[in-house]
Amino acid sequence: MISDVLTAIRNVKPFFLLNIFITLSLSLLVCGQEILIEPISVKTLSIPILGLISYGLVWYWIDFVIWFKYLLPKEDLLNLGIWLACLILTFALLLTFSYLGDKNAVGELFRRPGFTYTLTLYLLAFVTFETSSR
Repeated sequence: MISDVLTAIRNVKPFFLLNIFITLSLSLLVCGQEILIEPISVKTLSIPILGLISYGLVWYWIDFVIWFKYLLPKEDLLNLGIWLACLILTFALLLTFSYLGDKNAVGELFRRPGFTYTLTLYLLAFVTFETSSR
């Protein structure tokens, strides 16, 4: 069952997911938490407008990443687009670990430095395997 969900998520384009979540975030920012409590209300009418705004923001972001990627020459080993994506993912993981650490005792595991160090070692091993097998 979990593999089916992961396969479905893998088939959805990130562009559309980003547009959906920016629209949700803007809805929460503009309408507050009332839109979560009562989703069928007059405030729901703001979703199409916020969806258009988020669509424009996503395209602006993609244009920015493409511009950022080509700041350095092709011979340079650093890809600024990938670097920017790694920074954003790092911040998102910090927020996730913080949120999960507040919710229950199992979530406290995410706040321990040893958990992060262990995951880092696993990923280092996977990257080493992948690089060595090329």
